[in-house]
Amino acid sequence: MRYVDTIDRKRLNGFIRDTFEASQRDPAVVTVFGEWSACMRAAGFAYRVPADAPADPAWALSKEATAPEIAVAEADVGCKRATGLIAVWSAAEEAAQLAVIAAHREDFDLFRRARDAELGAARKVVEERLAVGPGQSSLAGVMGRSRMRRPVAW
Repeated sequence: MRYVDTIDRKRLNGFIRDTFEASQRDPAVVTVFGEWSACMRAAGFAYRVPADAPADPAWALSKEATAPEIAVAEADVGCKRATGLIAVWSAAEEAAQLAVIAAHREDFDLFRRARDAELGAARKVVEERLAVGPGQSSLAGVMGRSRMRRPVAW
């Protein structure tokens, strides 16, 4: 079997964690989290940051969503919309990710090559298992082009 580069998942996950944490320290994110928290308080719920709402221990007491849990979820979504939280946080996280990619270009080139090799090996296995017939030269021919989108390049 052909050698397939592997991704150093611990290193990659470290980058993911670091950029996530950096995005939460971004001044615009800190501000919008405060606005979201104030909006939630106005709706009758006391949560400091968005991750606190779905992690509320009260929700573990029932297998089904309760009326209070649904009310919190609705307020959460409403406050995220009202404050523009998703756009602000996404922009901050993207900026942090791009900075880390630029600072660690060699690591991310290796991650990309390993990912591409893994996907290529997986496609080959799927094509072999599907026993591609005449006139269907690839998995794309069997499944249709719309399902064969390439992942975003780093």
